[in-house]
Amino acid sequence: MFASHKKPKQSELRRRLDGERRSAPIDLRGRIGPASGAGNRRGRVIDWRRSEQRAVELLDGLCARVAADHRAVPLDEGGG
Repeated sequence: MFASHKKPKQSELRRRLDGERRSAPIDLRGRIGPASGAGNRRGRVIDWRRSEQRAVELLDGLCARVAADHRAVPLDEGGG
């Protein structure tokens, strides 16, 4: 069993949040109608801060980065 420390994960996530650049909303609208481009747009626009894409980009590689920077410390068998 290994001791888990939340601080390295929290500090790495905070570093990623602080270094995040502001991004434009994600536009999922598509054109419906003639190919001339005059068709109506249907769909939705998602705010970047609430998007799944933002979460994926923030969390992608987080565990590998934390594991590379911090090593696990074994606990004593009886010390819980």
